[in-house]
Amino acid sequence: MYNVERVKSGLLTERDLETLVAFWQAAHGLQADGRCGPVTTVSVRKISGGVSLPQARWPLPKLRDGRLPTITSGHAAQNPERPNHFGVDIFYLYNPAKDPPEPAADHHREGRWFVPAGMSARAFGPGKVVIAGDAPTGHRVWIDHGGGLFSGYFHLRTLAVAVGQEVLTATPLGEVGDSPTGPDGRHLHFELYIGNLNEYPHGTIDPQPVLATTDVADE
Repeated sequence: MYNVERVKSGLLTERDLETLVAFWQAAHGLQADGRCGPVTTVSVRKISGGVSLPQARWPLPKLRDGRLPTITSGHAAQNPERPNHFGVDIFYLYNPAKDPPEPAADHHREGRWFVPAGMSARAFGPGKVVIAGDAPTGHRVWIDHGGGLFSGYFHLRTLAVAVGQEVLTATPLGEVGDSPTGPDGRHLHFELYIGNLNEYPHGTIDPQPVLATTDVADE
């Protein structure tokens, strides 16, 4: 509203605003047309961790005993030891008194973290599946949520969706597995992306501040 008043008063012209928007777009790898469309709007919101999606939920649910999914390894932006880690790894705290015995290979960090066998990754929000298939790190799924926002799910053992399929929030996408190329046990690697997915990983963003303000669905 401050800028609107500046435009009305003649202190700031519409051309000035277009120039400022174009400058932002060019600095963030977007098409510098000076128009604040959906992709530009989302790119502005992400700076403050404000990327949001109506009805969004964590990609893993709360367990029946109340345990919440937990990020154990962060995005490269705050994880300098993993410069190519373009998302977050999600586990649950293992409780030997409640959980069945698990082989060491299905644990993370000396048995402290795990994902229950048969657990499915869930859609972060409504959208369309644009990628669903095999990868060196296991099956993966990408969902287009519109407005230039995508979510990615990696290390799946099975697939429950196909390319072109419309999904709702919390739709099961496939059973969580592990990565054949890494030492971690069963877990979900989750990513958020803004922009043209064909330019991956150019538009990757840190999911952690987004998930910090996102609800967790029940199992």
